[in-house]
Formats: sequence, C-alpha cells, structure tokens
Amino acid sequence: IYCSMARIVSEYQKIYGNSFHLVKERLARFDHDRVVDDIKSALNYFKRRLGRHLERVSITIVDDTMTPRNFELLYNSLMEDGLMDELGYIKFQTRPDMVERIVNLIDTKYRSKFIIDVGLEFLSSKDLTFTRRGYDKATILRAIDVLKSSGVRWTAYVILSTPFSRAEDLKSNIDLALEVAFKADLLRCNPYLLEENNALSLILDESDFTWHEVVIDCVKKVTVRIPYRPRFKSSLEELKKMLSLVEDFITLTSELRGLVMHSLREENLVDRKEDLVKLVNLEELLSALERLKKALNEDYIERVKGKEI
Repeated sequence: IYCSMARIVSEYQKIYGNSFHLVKERLARFDHDRVVDDIKSALNYFKRRLGRHLERVSITIVDDTMTPRNFELLYNSLMEDGLMDELGYIKFQTRPDMVERIVNLIDTKYRSKFIIDVGLEFLSSKDLTFTRRGYDKATILRAIDVLKSSGVRWTAYVILSTPFSRAEDLKSNIDLALEVAFKADLLRCNPYLLEENNALSLILDESDFTWHEVVIDCVKKVTVRIPYRPRFKSSLEELKKMLSLVEDFITLTSELRGLVMHSLREENLVDRKEDLVKLVNLEELLSALERLKKALNEDYIERVKGKEI
C-alpha cells in the first residue's frame, strides 16, 4: 500500500509536466483515508477470491518514513474501522528517532502485529555526521532497547562504512550489526555507502581518480579508459587497520555462526525459531564483511599503484 510517492515525484513531473500541481498536494500529504480504503479493498478481494482458504492478509506500508503523526492517523482509523483483528501483520519503515513515539501509540495486545523496519545505519558518530542523519548514537541505542522490549517485530538496516570511515568507525558500525543480528527479527547489511547520484563528486577531487585501460577485441581493437572511484578516503596505513579489523570480525562472525548451528542441532532446543533468526542474520553480516574486505583490498591495491606508492 503506497502512502506517499516521495521517491517517484520526478517521474510524476515528467508525466504531468505543467499539470504537476494537480497531483502535488496528494503527493505531499499522508492520505490515511485512502490507505485504509486500499486495505479494505485488499481484504475484500482476498475474502472473495479465497473464501474459507484465506488464512491471513498482511499489509506493507510503502513510505520513505512513517512519522508518529502519520502512524497515529492510520492506527486510529484501523481501530475505528475494526480492521486490526482482521489483519495479520502490518509492516512499515521509520527512523530510529521516531521509534519510541510510534511504539507508545500501539496497544500492547496489538504490538505483535506490527513489523517495524528501522534504518539504524551507523553507530559511528562521524559517519552519522557525514551522512547528516540528524540523530546521534544514543538515539540508536535507545531505539534498539525500545524495539527489543516493546513486543513488536522489527527489522533493521545497517551500513558498515562511509568513504570517511576509519578503523574505529568501522568497529562501531560492525558492533551495531552484531547487536542487531542477535536482537532483531531480520538484519539487512550493506558493506559500504552506495547511493546513486550522491554528492561524492563534490568531496573527491581529481587526484582521487585513477584510470584503467581496457582493450576490447570485437570487430577492431578499441582502447577505453574507465574511471575508478575509490570507496574509502583513508590512508594506506588506515586501510591496513581496516582490513585487519574486518578479517578479525569475519573470524568472530564465523565462530558465532558455528555456535548457533551447533545449538540448532541440539535435541532439546527450547527456542529453535530464535536461533534460526540469528543464523540468517549472521549469514547476512558475514556476506557484507566479505564484500567489504574485497572492496578494501581493491582500494588498497589501487592506492599502492597510484600516488601513494
């Protein structure tokens, strides 16, 4: 269910041209009445289509960020229309600084119906400042505590590094990913900041770019120069520290994964589902760490070949 269209406003501008103002108001506000109508339509459709075979209808609210005010409007409408008992899960995305206010709006008996996807991203203060997220480390830790004790289901997105991360920042971010792996229902993890059309070109200067020559042998031989953009601004010495740190965490994560797998093999396991979640999350973190190691190695080699040799 789409709430706002913030991510595709540019597409609407192309489609509507000078008439864009006709849809601008709807794009800019949270139309909770329409969202509830869409939910009702979905429920009615599946009831007609599946009848007694219908077990559960779950809803994902597609929005950049669910704010406490918007959530309150939606939640109150769902309660007033008696839809809460008819829905399985309701999933939405929000920011760590909004988590506590949103959770406090949900009646305790309905909290297990909500899946909150929160973009924790970084624990490093420097990385948070660089990406201008507008909240601090304490806010993230508080959000985790609230989510863990609230009774809601929750997933989290973590990024391990930015172009300006040093080893100490990297450690903070990996520590965050590990904590989420053991506490959340799902961890999603990116090895480094990767955003299309970001402002890296304003930060990196010409000396940060090297060139690869590639010979393409098709009809005739053509040599092309492909620009290489480093993902990390750190010095060679710092890159070494980061690589060593990542290797240590790969070892640690592998060991933790082994312990969880051993626990899953035990006959008298009390909470098998919880360990399965941990296993999936540790696999995700391990994959991100392996990709981060590869990226750090590539940048290190390029720097050795370039100006810092």
